[in-house]
Amino acid sequence: MKTLFAVVGIAEMLVGAAFVLTPSPPAALIFGTPLDGPGERAAAGVLGVVLAALGLAFWRARDDHKSPAAGALIAALLVYNTGVAVLLAASALIGTLSAPGLWPAVGFHAGLAAWGVWTVRKRFV
Repeated sequence: MKTLFAVVGIAEMLVGAAFVLTPSPPAALIFGTPLDGPGERAAAGVLGVVLAALGLAFWRARDDHKSPAAGALIAALLVYNTGVAVLLAASALIGTLSAPGLWPAVGFHAGLAAWGVWTVRKRFV
């Protein structure tokens, strides 16, 4: 679980920082469109802060994987990564999104969700 938490922590902090510092390029890469309006850029910045905070929580918990809070983080990881993978894949399949980073993002989140399931299974079964 330590490695999973470290990978998720670093990845989410980096993506979060990208959305805070330069929101339009990562949005164009994943969603296929740059952010044009101030509201869109502000929403992307808020997303970036949320991702950075999530990443920080995982990073800080990487050495404390036996606590009850670690179980809550694994649950959050499963909900978040499964949800993102499903929503992005569905948007791509029905044709509402198309971008170079879309399917890699789906794969990354699906992989993290699968890793989380494997970790839970290994820990509790």
